[in-house]
Formats: sequence, C-alpha cells, structure tokens
Amino acid sequence: MKPKKQPQHPSKKAKIVAKVKQIAGAHWRRSRNKKPQVAGTGPQKPPVLRRLFVSDITCEAVVRVLEENPLGLLVWRDEIAGWFRGFNEYKRGRGSDKENWLSTFQAGRWIVDRKGADPLMIWRAAVSVTGTITPSAFATLLSREDIEDGFVPRLLLTWPPDRPMQLSDKSVDPRVMDAARERLEQILALAPNGGSEQPIPVPLKLSPEARELFKQWYNRHASEAFSFPPPLRSVWAKLQRYCPRFALVLALARNPQAAQVEKRDMEGAIRLADWFGNEAQRVLYELLRVKPQEGRGDDRVLQWIQERGEVSPNELMNKFRKRFPRVAKAEKFLDEQVHLGNGRWLPSRSGPKGGRPKRLFCWGS
Repeated sequence: MKPKKQPQHPSKKAKIVAKVKQIAGAHWRRSRNKKPQVAGTGPQKPPVLRRLFVSDITCEAVVRVLEENPLGLLVWRDEIAGWFRGFNEYKRGRGSDKENWLSTFQAGRWIVDRKGADPLMIWRAAVSVTGTITPSAFATLLSREDIEDGFVPRLLLTWPPDRPMQLSDKSVDPRVMDAARERLEQILALAPNGGSEQPIPVPLKLSPEARELFKQWYNRHASEAFSFPPPLRSVWAKLQRYCPRFALVLALARNPQAAQVEKRDMEGAIRLADWFGNEAQRVLYELLRVKPQEGRGDDRVLQWIQERGEVSPNELMNKFRKRFPRVAKAEKFLDEQVHLGNGRWLPSRSGPKGGRPKRLFCWGS
C-alpha cells in the first residue's frame, strides 16, 4: 500500500504563511515609497495569495478570504458536525450566519456584522461546502426547522450502505491523476467577464437537444414532487436547479473551452440529479423520520378509495370538497396514485343509461 502523506504541522504551516505575508508586505511598502520609474506607473498593490480551499467555517473567516478570492472557495472539512453546531455561535441564535449560508445556494450577498467594527460585505459569495458526518450525529444536530427553512433541501446528501472495510492493493492510475490535475488547471485558468476583481459568470447556453431533454426531465420531475410530503418536495425543487449546474460541470470537464452544454452533458446531469434524489429520500425517510404522507392528510382519502375499489374524479371531489375543490385537482391526485403504482385508469365507459363516458380509477394492480 502507498503510505498516506502526513499533513503539515499546523504551527509550522502558520509560521510559513506569516513569513510569506511579512515578506510580501515589506516588498509592497518599499514599492509604495519608491518613485515611479516609468511615467504612468504608481505604487503596486499588495500581492494576493490565491486560495481554493479553506477549513475555517466561521462566516467572518470565509468573507476575509473571499475578499481576496472572489472567484470562489471550497470549505473542506473532514468532520462537518462543527459547521452545523457553529451556526450563530456566540450570538445566542440572533446572528445571520445561517442566512448567509442559505444564500450561497445562488451565490448571494453575505453581510457579517462585527462588534465595534464596520460590517463585512461580499456581493457574490461563491462558496461550496463539503465534508462528512456520522448518520447519528446528522440526525441529532438537525432540527425540524432545518428542514422547513430550506437548509436540508439545499444539501446534496449521500449515505453509503454499511459494509466491512477491506484492505486492497488497488490504486488510481497515475495517468488518470495527471489528466485530472491538468483538466482542473485548465478550468481554473478560465477568465470570467468583468475581470478577476469583480467577476461575472460567463453563460453557456444549452444546445437544442440538451434543452429539450432538460424540459422533459423537468416536467416529469415536477409531477413526481406532488406525490411527496412537503420536506421532500422542497428537495425536488432544489434538484431542478442542481441539474443544469451538473450539466455545466460535466461540459467543462469534457472541454474547458465548450461553447454550449451538449445532450450527453445533460444526460449525465439527469442521472446525477435522479441519484441524489433517491439518496435524499433514504435520508429523510430513514434517518430524519419524515413520513411518506406527512402533511397531506390523505390517509382517509386513500382508505375510502380502497374500500370502494373504483372511483371517478367527480365522486372523489364530491366526497372530499375541502381537499378537492375542483374536479381537475381530484383527477390530478388520482394520476399521482397511478404514477405511484397504487392503481390504474380503466377504459372510459358509459353508464347503464348511456350518456357521456366516465373515467374511472381502479385501486390496486
């Protein structure tokens, strides 16, 4: 087995960073005091240390690094439980930390208030967070409010099945690692609109085939959401926005100079979105104990349909007027039951005395 590289000692790393800043600052002060050698030149700006990753999860620390790295950051924590515990820490729950993290879903504005100092502000907080947490800690730290305020639906959750750990001699081919590193460097070299200090994203359009594929998936995905309880419906709504983001990542990973998102990029993105949707269902139902029919109040409706065996949308509307004020809503509910496999539509037929054919839903297969 290849030995794992030991991380640098924190104190040694801190000394190196401090020394670099000291040398850079001294160089800048000297250049500022010097007279310009060429007409039109002035004092140099202090050098900026390019950062991609941060491990400090406090909003104030992230904002300070974002000020010098507006293209974006990745908060990377091996154990991310501290991130959940740190929301509004030392502020008795009255801070804006959680609101700031919620706004990063669309790279929104961050405002960090500081006691005795001016607030820190970032207009476009492009920050992603990744890390691991034990299932028991995840279930304990998250409250009902975290689900209802949209925090949990913004997370891309994975919950691998329990398996015994096995030693293996397998490793990633060095050529694959080199190719991945080269592709990442090419992506990082892409220039945004507006310059590096106030970057504006460069839009990539969908090809006609990719757009049609996304539209079909979006409509199917939206229809599925109506059969879920409200917490999972929120997850489904966020996945509709994640899907084109996946497609963008796949397009640039395929070709950093891509002019548009192709059909194969969207196909891969849809597979990812569906997979993350399945993982979210497992986590919410099994870990967070969300009930499949929670918030719908449909148990009595379903029991009545089962007892009758066959029912028309009009009959369902007349029986449960408050739940189905219009026949279209009753028909939509029955369509959901067909999609869930709870029943099927029978061929339309007229009554014994003739008349307009009636559409009937039949419970069971």
